[in-house]
This record gives sequence, structure tokens and C-alpha cells, in this order.
Amino acid sequence: MSGDPIHAELDEQAEAVERQVIEWRHHLHQNPELSNREVDTAKLITDHLTSLNLDEVRTGISGHGVVGVLRGGKPGDRVVALRADIDALPVKEDSGESFASTVVDQDYPGGPFPVAHACGHDGHTAMLLGAATVLAGVREQLPGTVLFVFQPAEEGAPAGESSGAKQMIDEGACNAPAPTMAFGMHLGPLPSGYVGYRVGNQFGASSMAKIVLTGQQVHGSTPWMGIDPMPAAGAITVGVGQLYRQVSAFDPITVTIGHIEDVGRFNIVPETVTLWGTIRCSVENDMADIQKRLTILAEQTAAAYGCTAEVTYLQDVPAVHNLKNTAARPRSPISRTCPRCTTSRSGRTRSCPPSGASSAPRRSSTPRRPSGTTTSPNSSTSTAACTSCSARRTAS
Repeated sequence: MSGDPIHAELDEQAEAVERQVIEWRHHLHQNPELSNREVDTAKLITDHLTSLNLDEVRTGISGHGVVGVLRGGKPGDRVVALRADIDALPVKEDSGESFASTVVDQDYPGGPFPVAHACGHDGHTAMLLGAATVLAGVREQLPGTVLFVFQPAEEGAPAGESSGAKQMIDEGACNAPAPTMAFGMHLGPLPSGYVGYRVGNQFGASSMAKIVLTGQQVHGSTPWMGIDPMPAAGAITVGVGQLYRQVSAFDPITVTIGHIEDVGRFNIVPETVTLWGTIRCSVENDMADIQKRLTILAEQTAAAYGCTAEVTYLQDVPAVHNLKNTAARPRSPISRTCPRCTTSRSGRTRSCPPSGASSAPRRSSTPRRPSGTTTSPNSSTSTAACTSCSARRTAS
């Protein structure tokens, strides 16, 4: 960095804190905590921010969220928020690293689950602790205020619980002072020492989906006496892979069924099957459209198999937007037109102009994956059924 003398000092202090940032990251990686369970992680953050003698350290925001406030010594009205997420994922780590996680959460809803920082939140937290250290060291030279925002439950709170970014905002995490700008970083597959950025949406809007299929329980020896929801579950899981063909390729989406559960045992046709999934949209205004399409797919597929489907959406996380792209675009919830002409999609192959002709602006962002198109160097119950006859019954 060059120009203002503070830049050289920032570089020096960043280099000095590098080893500590790595140690924090290794410790957090080895001791991950799931969403809404980030007790020790929040304590580590709080203890360090307190040691920096910040103007304020707020805790218990949206569960285990923490906010530190640093007011600079020079006049300035700008307030910069620096944000990191702190929770881990219910997945098993097989990295082989000396600091790999062996944690298993025995009590998490739906568990027990192995726990790992498979999405980089350990790095994000360590980086922000490092930034707080550096900036606190030059506070007298800073014009304005910095908020250090550590967000819990970025991966989504368990069903029936709440937390995350929206709740932090609702609970006043960014009040008094209110940020005039905000920055967040996400680890990604870029070369070491580089920072990637892009104009427009960087990540996808996210919604958790829950699909409960209901049939009629029966013993596996007499399936014709009941209604099996399993085939419907399979058909829906396959069908979501075709939803992308119903929307413009210029607005990337993904729909994933990541978890399927039933109530029963291997030789019982279950009464219910529950599918859990996620929707990701690169344009936030697409979310209601995709939710409607998934609901139609689930309900009509279930009906085809004699079942019923109840679809609920448990969480919506806004996309990161460029201000130029925030205006809502009028659109039919089901019928879409080609983005390069006024013909319907069914006529797109023959009616669209060549790709070199005038067209709608193209959006190239991929949900949940940072784009590396532009980079700049930066140094661095149990059920039972009668087995002797065809009568159905359920053990309570």
C-alpha cells in the first residue's frame, strides 16, 4: 500500500498479527460449533475484542452474535461494518490435517452429527479478529467508526429455531451507529495472495425448503394395502434437477434436496417422508418464482403417486446486490419470455436473434460460489405392523 503513511503502518501490523490469525483459525477449525451453538466461539471473540479496549463489545445478539465498536480518533461520519460468520457445518472432515476436527455434536436436532468448518467460517472469524487487532492499533488515526460484526447461524438455524443475519439486524446489531458501508469476505478457490471481486451479485439468495409427503403406512409385505410416499420422494428429488429448464439461463438457480428422512424401519412402508433442501438464486426477485415452481412440482408429483405434499420455506437469506440490480422486474410467475426477444420460450430456438445481436444484460454469477473473473493481487418411534395378516396398524 502507498500514499497516506497509515498504509505502511497497517501493512506492518497485519504482518505482525499473521501468526496469531493462523493460530486462531487452527483453533476454531479444531473446535467447530453448529448454528445456534457457537458458545465457545463467541467467548473467544468476546474475550479478544474486550482485550482490545474497544468502545463497545455487544454480546448475545441473535443468540451468540457479537459486535465490537471502534470509534476512530479523527473526525468522520462514515461507519464501516466488517462482517464474518462463525458457525460450522454438520459434516465429517477427512482432510488429514493435524488440526482437523473430530467433534461430534450428540444433541443437535436430527443428530448426532460430526462437525467441521467445511465452508471457511473459521478463516472468516480469524481474519476479522486480525482486522480488529490491526485497526484498534491505529485507532487515533482513523476518521470514523468501525463495527466488527460476528454473525451466528449463517448456515441456517435448526427447524423451529431462529437466528442469523436478519435477526441480528432486527435486534439492533447495526444500530447506533448505523453503517454507511459494509464489507464481508469469503474464502474461495483463488490463488494464494489474491482477492477476487466482481460487479453485481456475488452470492445467491438462499431459502430452506421442507417437503412433507404423506401416504398410508403398511407392512412391506402388502404394499398394495397402503400408499407408499417413497416413490414420490424419489421422483421429486429427480424432478428438481429439471427446474432450471423453466427459467432463464441468464439468472442461474440451483435447487438441491440434501436430506431425506422417514419414520419407520426397513420393512415398513412409512406414513411420511420428509425432504429437506435449499434453493439458491442469483437474483433475489427469482426466489418467489422458484418456490412456486418447487411447490407445484412437489404437490403434483405427490398426487400422481396417491400422496399429499406440504411444502414450507423456513428461511430466506437476501442476496448480495449491486445497487444497479435491485429494481424488481415485472414477470409472470410461471410463463417467462426469452430475455433476448419477445417470443415465448417454446419458440426460442427459431425466433431468437443470434447471440451477437442486441440482448438483455447477462448475469454470470453462480449461486454460492465466488467469481474469480477479476482478481487483484493482495499480499496475503418406532413403527410396527401385523406380520401374520394384511391388517394395518401403527404402534404408538
